[in-house]
Amino acid sequence: MSNTIKTHTAATYAAQQRRRDAEDTARNDKRNAYIKAIKTKQRQLQMDDATYRAMLQARTGKTSAKDCTLTELGIVSGYLSSQGAVAPKAEARATGKVSPSVALERQALRGKVSALLVELVTVTDITDTVKYVNAICKKNGWCSAIEFADPHVLHKLVGALSRTLASKKAKAHRAAQA
Repeated sequence: MSNTIKTHTAATYAAQQRRRDAEDTARNDKRNAYIKAIKTKQRQLQMDDATYRAMLQARTGKTSAKDCTLTELGIVSGYLSSQGAVAPKAEARATGKVSPSVALERQALRGKVSALLVELVTVTDITDTVKYVNAICKKNGWCSAIEFADPHVLHKLVGALSRTLASKKAKAHRAAQA
């Protein structure tokens, strides 16, 4: 018996329990977010409680969203969307309640980046400018996306875009003369 390995230790059981607790918490968070979105869509459609519960009963066989599984909540959310309700975050963006805010120190630089991108689009065949800028930031190791760029990185980005634009314009000018 001296060659046996203990695999069922208290630490193993504790680690498994922590993992299960984390999974339960994540599932409950997702469930609560679904329910909140469904309730928002219910308000958007001006659906009274009796109509809402009848719809819930017809779609899932349950009269309360808290009794539904994640799959059933997804079905209900999809149905409400098909009836004309908009996802809560999309509604907030559409009505202007939520707008991405850029710090004052970055606004001028972000404006310069946008202007350079507009000019670059006219010279090249770039279609997705945000993806292009994010790729530049990632390739150079500055940041993962322009939203996370500090003023120093934005200065570097303006320089890179300016050089790229000058190069593309010169290349186009040479091609036009040839």
